[in-house]
Amino acid sequence: MVRSLAAALAVLLLAAPPASAQFDSAQISGVVADSTGAVLPGADVTLKNVGTGNEQRAVTNEAGLYTFPNVPVGTYNITSALAGFNTVTKAGVQLSAGLNIRVDMQLQLGTLAETIQVQATATMADTAVLARTVRAEQLAETPLSGRRAAMVAQLSAGVVGGNMGTFGTGTGTFFTGVTSINGGRTDEFLTTVDGAPSIRVRAAGGFTMGAQNVDTVAEVQVLTTNYQAEFGRSSAGQIRMVTKSGTQQFHGNAFWSGQRDGWDANSWARNRAGLEKSPHHYNSGGFTLGGPIYIPGTFNENRQKLFFFWGEEWVRDRSVEEQQGIVPSLAMRNGDFSELLNPTNPYFNRARIITDPLTGRPFPNNVIPTNRISPNGRALLNAFPLPTPGFQQGANNWIGAPPVFNNQRKDSVKVDWVPSADHRLAVRHTWAPNIWNDPEPLGAYATVWDYPGRTLAATLTSTLSRS
Repeated sequence: MVRSLAAALAVLLLAAPPASAQFDSAQISGVVADSTGAVLPGADVTLKNVGTGNEQRAVTNEAGLYTFPNVPVGTYNITSALAGFNTVTKAGVQLSAGLNIRVDMQLQLGTLAETIQVQATATMADTAVLARTVRAEQLAETPLSGRRAAMVAQLSAGVVGGNMGTFGTGTGTFFTGVTSINGGRTDEFLTTVDGAPSIRVRAAGGFTMGAQNVDTVAEVQVLTTNYQAEFGRSSAGQIRMVTKSGTQQFHGNAFWSGQRDGWDANSWARNRAGLEKSPHHYNSGGFTLGGPIYIPGTFNENRQKLFFFWGEEWVRDRSVEEQQGIVPSLAMRNGDFSELLNPTNPYFNRARIITDPLTGRPFPNNVIPTNRISPNGRALLNAFPLPTPGFQQGANNWIGAPPVFNNQRKDSVKVDWVPSADHRLAVRHTWAPNIWNDPEPLGAYATVWDYPGRTLAATLTSTLSRS
């Protein structure tokens, strides 16, 4: 299976047409000028990824402009140098997916040996695109129900969703929580992970094709309007998740998240009925680990070529699904419908009279004689549960809580290869086996090959799952 998969990915990479941009990258550009504002052609500009140490270089044109296209998401240092001027470095430039940011550099007269370092402030994004980006640090500090990263999309203007405090169980773990973007229907927005569509074919945009471990997500971005044509397949908006990559240093974490019914308040309906709180036991634990792939003294000794990021999460959720309904009372099961003669009865809010189908006349006191009740009909009525004592909410006179469970494991593996400053290959595989014993295709592969000014991309949706 592994050999077949590798062959399929290779064929897709060779056959895919070139494209000018890719979803999980962006662009940094700017102007290099002196202290008087005069532009400086021929200045050397170096872009360094803080995490991986990879560098890209450019030279300003006659207008003093430099451009770095197709830059992966991350934190960067930008250094500009020119003979006769001090070297200037802007550190901590944050780059989000799909946005073009401008970082201008100002050089002072001096020598190349003198370096001035400036901490980057909030850079100007392409204002033609209205977007909100939530980065990993903010995700870690946001209380997310059921650890669903896409739920932060509801913090954006124009995005409508359910209650962020509602705990997701069962299929709820796979929902983004978003029901509408800018008034569009549920099937008019798209959810992607690293640029690969991540929605189930027969479902709408709010149902993701795999629950992404929140600790593997670098950022969540919401596009609501005026986004470029390359972000197609949606008319209302997009929720785009970008996953983390490994860096030069090994980093990892382990976590556990739990919830117990003893820590919850009782629901209003169950409290009114005099019932105890619904049982709920939730456990989620896992880890992430990322870093370089290298062999000391031989391959990738400088830790700048090959990186990995691996994350796993296990979910064990035991709860109940609260339900309400209308069921026949014990008297009704024996043919006594006299309570319906009360004009304020909760079932119809008006009196209802039972008539004899043979004579067309009302049954006395709305009571059907025992010999007129079908044994099969009585058995059918007795299949319903009895009303819950003391519970009446509108017409509903029964409240129940059948048990539900969700056993889940989320796996995500990403490998980044940077053979040179102008080339990058990224392969990610995310899958979620052992879910409800449902052999649903839950994996997605996204492969991106970047080279100067062009991008060769291929996406293969997996049908791998285990039950």
